[in-house]
Amino acid sequence: RVPAIVSMGPRGCTVRARDGRRGASDAANVRVVDTIGAGDCFTAGFLCAYLQGASLPQCAAAGCAAGAEAVQQEGAVLSQAAVERLRA
Repeated sequence: RVPAIVSMGPRGCTVRARDGRRGASDAANVRVVDTIGAGDCFTAGFLCAYLQGASLPQCAAAGCAAGAEAVQQEGAVLSQAAVERLRA
């Protein structure tokens, strides 16, 4: 079962699983250019980490990192450089 996730934009996110496990992450302090696609990128980053077996705090951090990459550029598609930074 997927945990409940509350994304709070510039304030990061918090996560809670049914079994009581929790996680949270602060958002990166970045220059915002465009917020289109940020939520989708957050969700993709979170789920990618979740499906790879990461802890909830790691999933939260991955989601926030992906969202932060998204807001630093125009449009809803991450640059190849951004994708490579997220993979590192």
